[in-house]
Amino acid sequence: GTYTVQTIRNTTSPVLVPNIATPIMTSNTTPSGIAFASSTNASNFAWNAFNQDGTTTQWQGGVANTGILGYQFTSGKVIKRYCIKGVATGSNLGGNPLTWTFQGSNDGTTYTTLETVTLYSMPAGSNYTSGILANTTSYTYYRINITATQTIGFNPSITEFEMTESTGLVTATTAGGQ
Repeated sequence: GTYTVQTIRNTTSPVLVPNIATPIMTSNTTPSGIAFASSTNASNFAWNAFNQDGTTTQWQGGVANTGILGYQFTSGKVIKRYCIKGVATGSNLGGNPLTWTFQGSNDGTTYTTLETVTLYSMPAGSNYTSGILANTTSYTYYRINITATQTIGFNPSITEFEMTESTGLVTATTAGGQ
């Protein structure tokens, strides 16, 4: 028959970096590697940012304004691009990162800064995708070290943290919607 369409919207979350290096995590250690954070708030565990569910779940730090979220690979990776997704709705929109460093390490103690981002305005549901990083070193640990959130006094939050060894970029390639 004939239909009049009043609204079309895509309700799926696009993959922002191809060939995500982390597996789809179901706990901080399953299926492999280790998702870690400096702290967590309630049930907003580190692995939630690595479960590739879009913006359904999140990691939320337990300390206002600052926090560390990272992943330990089972073997070294040369990460060339990363993406972090901010909170889309809810009471913690002010927790989206504002200033941070993306860092790599092979011992989990001494980190090398691979990128510094300062005063990046991340609106609700938005994301930050890095340019191609100059990184040529294989690291087993990667982390984002957040030093400021969008609103002072909010705990940092990230719904997805994606990393890839690829230099490619994919946007808006998912199908679906209503």
